[in-house]
Amino acid sequence: MTRVSGQVWVSLISLGGVALGGVLSYLVQHRTQLSAERAEARRQRTAVSEARRAERLALLERFIEVSAEAERAAYSRPPITSPPTPGSSRPATR
Repeated sequence: MTRVSGQVWVSLISLGGVALGGVLSYLVQHRTQLSAERAEARRQRTAVSEARRAERLALLERFIEVSAEAERAAYSRPPITSPPTPGSSRPATR
């Protein structure tokens, strides 16, 4: 078995440190990227949710407007009179 000199050991330990640092740097960057992607997806979901909420609110407001118009129209109509009797030539009035 051959003996490895001290300089070779120092070089191998240094190389191992560089490799370990590279792996840790990659893992941190990967984790950071995943976290940023999740945050972006959460922001997009929130934006879509707010847009849908605004759309539902607008539809509800429109429904209330149309309902109020229908109610005003119903109250402004003259009362319905009784239907004509058979043999009568007068049409029923409202």
